[in-house]
Amino acid sequence: MLRAPLTFLALLIGAAAGSAPPEVPFARPGDAVAQSAGDQTGSVREASPRSGASSPLDEAPRAGRPGGGDVVGPGAVRRVAMKPTTPANEPTPRARPTRVTAMPTITFFVARGGTDACGPGCAEWVAAEGAIDGAAPQRLRALLTRLGRRKLPIYFHSPGGSVAGALAIGRLMRERRLTAGVGWTLPQGCDAKQPREEACDQLKRSGRELPAQLDTSHTMCNSACVYALAGATVREIAPSATLGIHSSSFKFVDGHGHASGRPPPAIMRATMTASYERLARYLGEMGIDPALVTAARAISNDRVRFLTRAEIWRFNIDRRAFVEGSWRMTEEPTRAVSKVFLSDPKGDHTDFRTGLIRLTCSPPDRLRIDFARQVASGDKPGSITLSTGAATRTLNPARRTAEAGSKTEYEVSTAYVAPSFLLDAGEAIAVADDADAAAQGAPQPGELPVKLSTLGLAPALATLLPSCGVAPTPVKMGAPTVDVP
Repeated sequence: MLRAPLTFLALLIGAAAGSAPPEVPFARPGDAVAQSAGDQTGSVREASPRSGASSPLDEAPRAGRPGGGDVVGPGAVRRVAMKPTTPANEPTPRARPTRVTAMPTITFFVARGGTDACGPGCAEWVAAEGAIDGAAPQRLRALLTRLGRRKLPIYFHSPGGSVAGALAIGRLMRERRLTAGVGWTLPQGCDAKQPREEACDQLKRSGRELPAQLDTSHTMCNSACVYALAGATVREIAPSATLGIHSSSFKFVDGHGHASGRPPPAIMRATMTASYERLARYLGEMGIDPALVTAARAISNDRVRFLTRAEIWRFNIDRRAFVEGSWRMTEEPTRAVSKVFLSDPKGDHTDFRTGLIRLTCSPPDRLRIDFARQVASGDKPGSITLSTGAATRTLNPARRTAEAGSKTEYEVSTAYVAPSFLLDAGEAIAVADDADAAAQGAPQPGELPVKLSTLGLAPALATLLPSCGVAPTPVKMGAPTVDVP
């Protein structure tokens, strides 16, 4: 799984230098199949990531054979004009080779966490885990029917799969006006280090509502999963979540599902064109820029490219200029409490910057605060201040660092505080850059100063402080004031 910003920024902050991110465990969607009879025509299919599993993709091009339905031949194919996917001044992100990892067919189950586990006021959600297959929409509809008026958000953790299934899932979510995000759900009793345990998979398929944790850092939504996500009325992509895209591959089979010879080029071109046009129409219906299809087609199906935050904004997947994750405990590279956030310092939605605030033990009876923010080469260093309640603390002068093999630079500032500085934080922690504020006046959207919600900070500190030798004390945190995915 792609290492999240939470982890690689922690490595930058610590003594160890980060290495190149590992490849994403990625179950590549199987081939889209154009089913062929004697006239080499039929319906298009897209297979799930499991070998041999496929589902019909309706609205496929069909030449007119006796008794067939509507006739859509190569001459009837309409091309869809696409906008350029990447502005001239924005480099195209590099695609990574995929690594195939088998995942079970997608299952949907209701998960329950602590207060605000899935956002402000959200303690329950629908987990969507695994490879999308053609029957997935029916299973999701059955679950939503059982839920009745309970309108829960859906969190996907999926390598992709059937495009037909994904589009049907998307339309179902739009019909129900649901919110969706990207997150890995770990039920109680499952081992985070053994996500493919058979016992854990059986638990997810038990039909019970499961106590669980939601992790929006170590997760994925690739290929067809992105198209399913597009159907949600509200889409919330957490700072560390990734959306991976690539092209589909096609092969043809006979009427019995057996692979047939390569069809004439005209048939293959018509099949591919009609399939991508159908996908572009669907995205347009969902309010997503169809240029997403052009971006996906440009990537070989044995590779995956992750959308930048600017692309996520430009394609209209998630239009928030400031996005923050909840505070959470991490164990690697050291035991810490961390929060990741994304901001749009220029306000033009082309240069989203990653930030991290991280809390670790620092005897005697102190917490070390490291604040890291992504910077450009021409940015001037500033003095970072944190304000919690009535207290304000200026962090030590920043140092610049970069992950090994990366040109992306981060500015890291540090301070040592008593636990009460954070325990008395109230609803939010204000972060300001005194130098920028003095030089530029009022900040642009997404620029410092920002207010970081304390959502999740209280329980995370309750876990961290005993390991620091500090007895837990009552906290004075109020309700969060910003939306957190």
